[in-house]
Amino acid sequence: MKKKLVSIVSLACASALAVSLFGCGKKDEGKTEQVATSYVSLDINPSIELVLDGENNVMSIRGTNEDGQVLLYNEKDIVGKDVGDAVEKITKLAVDMGYLAEDNKVVGTSVSSTSNNADAILSEINATIKTSANEVGLTVTTDAEGAYSLVRKYEEFKAKYPTDPKVQQLSIAEFKLAYSVAESGEITIETAVKLDQEKLIKMVSEAHDKAEEYTTTAFSKAREIAQAAYDVAVGALEDGLYAKHYLNPQNMPNHLSTCWYGSAYQAYKSLARGLNGTADAIKYVEDLSSYELSEEQTQSVLTALNLTSDDVDLIKNSDGKVTIESVEAYADKVFKNTESGEALQAMKQELTIALKDVEGQLAIMVKDLIEKHEQDITEMLSAAEGVINLIPNIGLTDALTTFKADFSGLVSKMKTAIEDGTITSYEVRDLAGDMEEKATEMFNKISEDLSEEEVSAINTEKEKLNTQLASLKATLDKAIDDAELQAKARLSELKTQRLQNLPA
Repeated sequence: MKKKLVSIVSLACASALAVSLFGCGKKDEGKTEQVATSYVSLDINPSIELVLDGENNVMSIRGTNEDGQVLLYNEKDIVGKDVGDAVEKITKLAVDMGYLAEDNKVVGTSVSSTSNNADAILSEINATIKTSANEVGLTVTTDAEGAYSLVRKYEEFKAKYPTDPKVQQLSIAEFKLAYSVAESGEITIETAVKLDQEKLIKMVSEAHDKAEEYTTTAFSKAREIAQAAYDVAVGALEDGLYAKHYLNPQNMPNHLSTCWYGSAYQAYKSLARGLNGTADAIKYVEDLSSYELSEEQTQSVLTALNLTSDDVDLIKNSDGKVTIESVEAYADKVFKNTESGEALQAMKQELTIALKDVEGQLAIMVKDLIEKHEQDITEMLSAAEGVINLIPNIGLTDALTTFKADFSGLVSKMKTAIEDGTITSYEVRDLAGDMEEKATEMFNKISEDLSEEEVSAINTEKEKLNTQLASLKATLDKAIDDAELQAKARLSELKTQRLQNLPA
């Protein structure tokens, strides 16, 4: 048996380790690993979520909207605190920064836990919020009904699956947890609600570990675009080395039955890289909440809220734009601080109708944008098929015949997904996962097939690429560093503005 590609495998493992460490490092070395057992949501506007361990200490914390990130920016001493101390700190910060004030005195709270103490944790949180606010002369109340924006999504989701007992039995707290996981873009909300609380809380904890306090939407988008460009560029240099080696006339006599291995690996790997990048791009295109509303759409929202054009600044975000997200942020605050009654319910219904209409209009625009990415996928498939077609027919084996049939089936699956209608980021990411699995299978075959001398030859070719790879990596690092600086500067600016604009 020929020797495995030990050095290449080591390189792959080292690369995987480097990627896994990106943005992480939040757990101390030498300490017993904490286990995430509880998920806490605080909706003050800011919106904040915490993950607790079995002793109710904060393992991680994240602002889930811009105000949440602004409030938590540069606050280093919350992680590690007991949940009561952490909530006290958050409450005082919210008061100091004017988020909790006379016009906003209701805090939405919810707890999901794998233990039996969810009610006890919730009671402690509610009591802490009230006591902390009372110390500065502010009477605050808490509720578990959920913010308007969350309830709207919850009710729409239940209406979408009226015959699904699992969906119909979801509590608002359970939906909140599942929705938080789905927002990562890795799985759909439909998948998330089927998972148990232990798995969901673990996934939230893992998402927190990958993030930093400056991981704003703008930063995430910039980083993912830069990473996708880097991956594709590296792939263009590296992925074809194995195909080149196998198809070299001098090497082919030694691999008559396996001469297709390199081309198969290249096709799968390049597709995986490209599809992951496309999934990231589509994810941001799909986010209807971030699009700026037209004047007509804005007016329909103002009317639903009983506001005039002179009040438009109330529903703008920090960039001066009206978006679904900024409208919901305003509604969340106003509705929870308004006395319940028919008038409030009527306003909620009017706003829900207006936002649903706006989302329908935006969805048409988004479909057109996604079609451009569908063309990108079609071009990727054609390029991959072109690589496969370069495999010579000499030494044709049953294994090669089976591979070509399998590959053709995967290509057909992708084409069908595109032709069926607007493809989603989740579908593209699933397809990328399929390609990555196949690439790994082919790499393992290559590892068993090549001799030590051949490994050395391929490594020599890789070394010739080092200068180009180093340049690509420097470009990636520069793009991420620039995005980080911009995100930090933005959060710092917004936090300073909050503190400076408080009433005397």
